[in-house]
Amino acid sequence: MAALLEGQTIAAAAATAGMSAQTAHRRLKEAPFQTALAQARAAALGLAITRLTAATVTASAGLERLAAGGVQESVQLAACRAILELALKGAELLDIETRLAALEARAAAAPAWANGRVRHGV
Repeated sequence: MAALLEGQTIAAAAATAGMSAQTAHRRLKEAPFQTALAQARAAALGLAITRLTAATVTASAGLERLAAGGVQESVQLAACRAILELALKGAELLDIETRLAALEARAAAAPAWANGRVRHGV
Protein backbone atom coordinates (compact mmCIF):
# COMPACT_ATOMS: atom_id res chain seq x y z
CA MET A 1 0.00 0.00 0.00
CA ALA A 2 2.85 2.38 0.83
CA ALA A 3 4.32 1.85 -2.63
CA LEU A 4 1.01 2.84 -4.24
CA LEU A 5 0.89 5.97 -2.07
CA GLU A 6 4.39 6.84 -3.28
CA GLY A 7 3.14 6.77 -6.86
CA GLN A 8 4.52 3.44 -8.00
CA THR A 9 2.66 1.54 -10.70
CA ILE A 10 0.55 -1.39 -9.60
CA ALA A 11 3.14 -3.82 -11.00
CA ALA A 12 6.00 -2.06 -9.21
CA ALA A 13 4.02 -1.83 -5.97
CA ALA A 14 3.20 -5.52 -6.21
CA ALA A 15 6.88 -6.38 -6.67
CA THR A 16 7.77 -4.21 -3.67
CA ALA A 17 5.15 -6.04 -1.60
CA GLY A 18 6.38 -9.43 -2.80
CA MET A 19 3.25 -10.39 -4.74
CA SER A 20 2.29 -10.79 -8.36
CA ALA A 21 0.68 -7.98 -10.32
CA GLN A 22 -2.36 -10.22 -10.77
CA THR A 23 -2.73 -10.55 -6.99
CA ALA A 24 -2.34 -6.79 -6.58
CA HIS A 25 -5.06 -6.13 -9.17
CA ARG A 26 -7.35 -8.59 -7.37
CA ARG A 27 -6.68 -6.95 -3.99
CA LEU A 28 -7.41 -3.51 -5.47
CA LYS A 29 -10.90 -4.72 -6.33
CA GLU A 30 -11.63 -5.77 -2.73
CA ALA A 31 -13.72 -3.27 -0.77
CA PRO A 32 -11.71 -3.53 2.49
CA PHE A 33 -8.46 -2.84 0.62
CA GLN A 34 -10.04 0.07 -1.27
CA THR A 35 -11.25 1.52 2.04
CA ALA A 36 -7.84 1.11 3.67
CA LEU A 37 -6.11 2.67 0.65
CA ALA A 38 -8.53 5.62 0.65
CA GLN A 39 -7.92 6.16 4.38
CA ALA A 40 -4.16 5.98 3.90
CA ARG A 41 -4.35 8.49 1.02
CA ALA A 42 -6.45 10.84 3.15
CA ALA A 43 -3.95 10.60 6.00
CA ALA A 44 -1.02 11.27 3.67
CA LEU A 45 -2.82 14.24 2.14
CA GLY A 46 -3.65 15.57 5.60
CA LEU A 47 0.01 15.39 6.58
CA ALA A 48 1.07 17.17 3.39
CA ILE A 49 -1.48 19.93 3.98
CA THR A 50 -0.28 20.33 7.58
CA ARG A 51 3.31 20.74 6.38
CA LEU A 52 2.28 23.24 3.70
CA THR A 53 0.23 25.19 6.23
CA ALA A 54 3.23 25.40 8.55
CA ALA A 55 5.36 26.66 5.66
CA THR A 56 2.95 29.51 4.92
CA VAL A 57 4.40 31.58 7.76
CA THR A 58 7.87 31.39 6.24
CA ALA A 59 6.52 32.02 2.75
CA SER A 60 4.49 35.05 3.79
CA ALA A 61 7.49 36.49 5.63
CA GLY A 62 9.54 36.00 2.46
CA LEU A 63 6.91 37.84 0.42
CA GLU A 64 6.93 40.66 2.96
CA ARG A 65 10.71 40.99 2.67
CA LEU A 66 10.51 41.05 -1.13
CA ALA A 67 7.70 43.60 -1.08
CA ALA A 68 9.60 45.87 1.29
CA GLY A 69 13.07 45.61 -0.12
CA GLY A 70 13.17 43.83 -3.43
CA VAL A 71 16.11 44.94 -5.55
CA GLN A 72 13.95 45.47 -8.60
CA GLU A 73 10.58 47.19 -8.66
CA SER A 74 9.17 44.27 -10.66
CA VAL A 75 10.07 41.93 -7.77
CA GLN A 76 8.41 44.27 -5.27
CA LEU A 77 5.31 44.56 -7.45
CA ALA A 78 5.05 40.79 -7.88
CA ALA A 79 5.40 40.23 -4.14
CA CYS A 80 2.81 42.89 -3.31
CA ARG A 81 0.41 41.45 -5.86
CA ALA A 82 0.90 37.94 -4.46
CA ILE A 83 0.25 39.14 -0.91
CA LEU A 84 -2.97 40.89 -1.92
CA GLU A 85 -4.23 37.99 -4.05
CA LEU A 86 -3.48 35.39 -1.40
CA ALA A 87 -5.03 37.50 1.36
CA LEU A 88 -8.22 37.91 -0.67
CA LYS A 89 -8.38 34.19 -1.45
CA GLY A 90 -7.85 33.37 2.21
CA ALA A 91 -10.61 35.76 3.27
CA GLU A 92 -12.96 34.26 0.68
CA LEU A 93 -12.23 30.72 1.87
CA LEU A 94 -12.83 31.66 5.50
CA ASP A 95 -16.13 33.30 4.52
CA ILE A 96 -17.21 30.25 2.53
CA GLU A 97 -16.26 27.94 5.39
CA THR A 98 -18.30 29.99 7.86
CA ARG A 99 -21.31 30.13 5.56
CA LEU A 100 -21.11 26.41 4.79
CA ALA A 101 -20.98 25.53 8.48
CA ALA A 102 -24.09 27.65 9.07
CA LEU A 103 -25.93 25.95 6.20
CA GLU A 104 -24.95 22.50 7.45
CA ALA A 105 -26.17 23.38 10.94
CA ARG A 106 -29.49 24.59 9.52
CA ALA A 107 -29.86 21.46 7.41
CA ALA A 108 -29.15 19.21 10.39
CA ALA A 109 -31.73 21.06 12.48
CA ALA A 110 -34.43 21.00 9.77
CA PRO A 111 -37.49 18.84 10.33
CA ALA A 112 -37.52 15.40 8.71
CA TRP A 113 -40.02 16.46 6.07
CA ALA A 114 -38.08 19.58 4.96
CA ASN A 115 -36.52 19.66 1.51
CA GLY A 116 -38.29 16.46 0.52
CA ARG A 117 -36.15 14.39 2.87
CA VAL A 118 -37.63 11.54 4.80
CA ARG A 119 -35.74 10.29 7.80
CA HIS A 120 -36.57 6.69 8.48
CA GLY A 121 -36.58 5.50 12.05
CA VAL A 122 -37.15 8.98 13.50
